[in-house]
Amino acid sequence: MSDLPPSRPDQPAASPAPPTRWMAVVTAGSLVLAGAVFVWGLPLVGGSGARAGGGPGATQLHLTLGSRREVTAVFPGAATGGRLALSVDTTFVYPECTTQVVNGAPAYLSNCQDWHRAGYDVEIFHVTLTNRLTVPVAWQLSGFTLRSPARAPVQPLEPSEAGDVSLAAGGTIYALEIVSGYAIFDTGEGFVPTSLQYLDQEQLVVDLSGA
Repeated sequence: MSDLPPSRPDQPAASPAPPTRWMAVVTAGSLVLAGAVFVWGLPLVGGSGARAGGGPGATQLHLTLGSRREVTAVFPGAATGGRLALSVDTTFVYPECTTQVVNGAPAYLSNCQDWHRAGYDVEIFHVTLTNRLTVPVAWQLSGFTLRSPARAPVQPLEPSEAGDVSLAAGGTIYALEIVSGYAIFDTGEGFVPTSLQYLDQEQLVVDLSGA
């Protein structure tokens, strides 16, 4: 489960939640931790629709000639590629926000009144990228995208706008370690997320549709 959710940087945190203004932490996860969190393993090599395990959290691999490979998992599963794995972490209930449940688990926060008072309509996700390699891998906040079938894709707010509650703008994930924190999307009203994606050498996709 993720840490307590962030309040808008220029608004006080709602009681009884403790102060949550913290820098997103790059955690030195061990190989054991990475294995414990991402138990789905390597994606299958095969045609479109191949599944590992076949359960609701299994990784699904799509191969499209002439484009990046797409690796899809259904929340709360992790989309596990050759270099990185992407997971959307389950979130806490927060009194200023509505907790959105997907597949029976709390997936993200929306309708956050403290952010709305500051002029934002946000969807807040706690995400984790795991480096599955024994060499460092660069990452960028701009690589995340939130998608909805009826609206244009949205990228996260930059730290300069979201404040120190957001993930950093980018950095390096060292061998077998993770980066984890909040990705905050200013989507406007009526946005219904159906997937959260991260673009690496592969397109990592966590399906949030609940279908």
